[in-house]
Amino acid sequence: MKKHFLALTAFWLLLFIAPAGATTQWEVAGASFENTVWVNTGEIRPVTLPNGTPVPHIYRITTCVSETLDTSKSQTTLVDFQSGRFYIQGAPKGGKWEKNTAGSSGIFDAAHIYTHKAEIDQRTPYQLTKKEASFGKRNPDFQVKKNGWKGSFDNKQIGKGWIQTRSIQITTLENEPFPTIRFLAEMERKYQGKKMNLLLLLEINPNKPQQYRVLHVWGRSGREAWLPISNDAKAVSPLSLFSETAYLGTTAYEYLLTHAEEIKRRGEFTPGINEKEPSDWLKL
Repeated sequence: MKKHFLALTAFWLLLFIAPAGATTQWEVAGASFENTVWVNTGEIRPVTLPNGTPVPHIYRITTCVSETLDTSKSQTTLVDFQSGRFYIQGAPKGGKWEKNTAGSSGIFDAAHIYTHKAEIDQRTPYQLTKKEASFGKRNPDFQVKKNGWKGSFDNKQIGKGWIQTRSIQITTLENEPFPTIRFLAEMERKYQGKKMNLLLLLEINPNKPQQYRVLHVWGRSGREAWLPISNDAKAVSPLSLFSETAYLGTTAYEYLLTHAEEIKRRGEFTPGINEKEPSDWLKL
């Protein structure tokens, strides 16, 4: 399992050589086992096509993954938050746009860009090469279905996961840089040879320390009705990188980043005041 998570670390968070004139501002984005993930937020840049045309929702990000920042090497990745694909620059065999259906864990990246989008989009953009610009139509690898559900991960070791895009809401926290996000999610797992599904109302706090709460949980086997499962809605848990919860939270924050106006029209939720009843969530 540890080997699997470390492979995913390299898979999603391998990142970059700093562009000329960039500002060095390393921030901790999370931890995976003994390794810490740093993102140079001062180097996050928008991109353009070779002819200078801006490309929305693709950013060039600088990341280090190591036990200490002093011993780590920075790498560069182009991340497409619209399609869910990425392009590792400087890869030994040459870079290419790759799918990331196994799950991505970039909550900090998406949260930081969402919160500082106006500032970041004003920075000097990175101009894509012809090869880097060969990303095609940029259709999401996980499409949003007509009923609002969108895939988050499809991983042989941990199962499958989805988020309900119509359920996404945020709330602004006082003295915190990033908003908390709530959404409905579903996970499919195998238990004693049978498929078991869990329906979760999750609350993700991407601030430091990164945490999450499971507000409601339901379960079912096959096509049976969803049945509530006893759960402590006040329990707060640390958000571990490359976990199912981190994948689901990343997908929700990516959707927030690429559909910001849609989410804003729903209004922010206020804990304890304008919260939906459990039965309202099941209607979604």
